[in-house]
Amino acid sequence: MLEALAQNVEITDDQASAARSFVAAAEGSVAQVVEQLHSTRERRGITRWVVREPALDTAEQVLAALR
Repeated sequence: MLEALAQNVEITDDQASAARSFVAAAEGSVAQVVEQLHSTRERRGITRWVVREPALDTAEQVLAALR
């Protein structure tokens, strides 16, 4: 099992612009973030993410979509 810290979770319609702002981040629409997580799991084996408190409300939207 690999774990990673999400420095930022941002829901946006402009994923490319948001991605330029952060190195270790998940950004885009909820569906895009879910796809990023699935893709990262497949490519890198990361199965657990740590999310900092300021991003918890936003991350909850992603968790709901994953359930």
